[in-house]
Amino acid sequence: MTDILLINPPFRINPPFRYNMIDPPRNLTIIAAWLERRGIDVRILDAAILEMSFEEVEAEIRRIRPRLVGISNRSTYNYPMVRRVAQISKQIDESVPVIVGGTYVTWAPEDALKRAPEVDYVIVGEGDYSGPELIETLLSGGDASTVNGIAYRGSKGEVRRTPPARLIQDLSEEPFPANHLLPIDVYVERKERYILALTRGCLFKCEYCTSSFQRGAYRTYPLDRVMKELRWAYDKGFRYFYFHDDIFTIDKKLAGALCDRIAASDMEFAWHCMTRLEYVDPELLAKMAAAGCDLIGYGVESGDPETLKDVGRKNGSNPKAVFEMTREAGIRPLAFAIFGLPESTFMSDIATIRYLQDIRPSMVRDFTYKPYPGTPQFRNPQASDIHIFNNDYSRWSQHDEPIHRTSIMDEHEIIEARMLCSYFFRTKGARLQDGECYRRVKGAVLIRTSDGGLLYNSENPPERKTTDLYQNCLKISAFHYEVLLHCDGYNDKEHISEIVAKLFDLSRDDAARKVDVVIEACLKKGLLQKMPYLNPIEEDGEIETYAEDKVLTIG
Repeated sequence: MTDILLINPPFRINPPFRYNMIDPPRNLTIIAAWLERRGIDVRILDAAILEMSFEEVEAEIRRIRPRLVGISNRSTYNYPMVRRVAQISKQIDESVPVIVGGTYVTWAPEDALKRAPEVDYVIVGEGDYSGPELIETLLSGGDASTVNGIAYRGSKGEVRRTPPARLIQDLSEEPFPANHLLPIDVYVERKERYILALTRGCLFKCEYCTSSFQRGAYRTYPLDRVMKELRWAYDKGFRYFYFHDDIFTIDKKLAGALCDRIAASDMEFAWHCMTRLEYVDPELLAKMAAAGCDLIGYGVESGDPETLKDVGRKNGSNPKAVFEMTREAGIRPLAFAIFGLPESTFMSDIATIRYLQDIRPSMVRDFTYKPYPGTPQFRNPQASDIHIFNNDYSRWSQHDEPIHRTSIMDEHEIIEARMLCSYFFRTKGARLQDGECYRRVKGAVLIRTSDGGLLYNSENPPERKTTDLYQNCLKISAFHYEVLLHCDGYNDKEHISEIVAKLFDLSRDDAARKVDVVIEACLKKGLLQKMPYLNPIEEDGEIETYAEDKVLTIG
């Protein structure tokens, strides 16, 4: 009988269960290797790469009948899938303990256990020691409360936590991943990337980030170990690699030495990594390029210094200079940008797009800010003026729609800013209208009437308002209505003039003069704001686009 079945759940809660990019579950293979070292019989069910439905997962659990079930929790948005697998396991045999380890459960173990009564134990933090110790204790009938680094329910259903587990300091002790338990041939056949690491931990404490379990606890792998793993994966057929370190080049000398080893080997492959702007230089970038690095992801996040300051982030170098340096080395610089951060406004996020255009990354990955468990904004959203309106964690991916709003930026504005960013950096030849564009302020409500229109501006200063809402409305002419209707930020004055010239049978010049008068009056009343010019400045070279991105064309 299998002692423990480790499960990598489906990526989605609903079908289809086909995915474009899936990494081998490195966390599970390392835990499995620790368990095998202790003589524990372990299997891995990699439901993600096998594109299994939850019904197929259920059939496999019934067939294997493990004594314990362990489930990988990749992120907050993955937890509903984790819970579904836990429910299936309990339906099959309620007596089988379910253990979960990973990102979200580490930062919010109490929340995780309350949300999923089917989960019995949570591994808090890195599970190198606590995971195997808990599993061995449960298999032998011991007392789980003696294991450090876990959370569980007490006899009255209350959530209890044990003291933190000791941290693995010497990464040479970590066993080689138990990749033999994965369907590796499927990964190779699909040309998926292989993930590995040179370091663990992160020295920084950016408030929006939960990528590292151990902030401030930075450790490195021996180069021989990394080269051994690269060789194993290369011989299996992998030709693209991803170093998933929080900051790959934080030790420039170590990163350079690894690149020298790769370049001197007979292996030829491409790879990418993430790092910070201040941890690269021309010499290191040249070594990385010679070793096959073709892409580096840099966390730009926002073009607004005040927004970055508010979440504890500071870009320590000039992004434009670093991006140019990276391109000169023959490596594509990728910029990460987050929209809807605390204290962001629509205009500051638009300024971020313009900033990205100025620093000219080869690619941009735009994300929606999420106040993840483990961040100050999750613990106390009111302090950051954050209102969370969607607690369905399956929608908490940074790629998905917003799940929050603030008093200065709502979810629709976040979506609009991301739409613009994606349009510019994913579409070849993307352009908006070139002239002056104006946008109605947030809270300006516009209604068409038979004799013109009605306008309400909720953003009026208090001294301009009465207690009678209707008395704060303005009756406007049909001409004013049409001009304001088209002041959406993307129709320029010339285009608006063409529209109203046809609607009101005016000459082009007369229409333009009247449009100028309306816009000037509305600017003075605080009804409009000028949009920054967003179209890319024509330069040699062009920004790479996402070949796989498509949008629906109607008609």
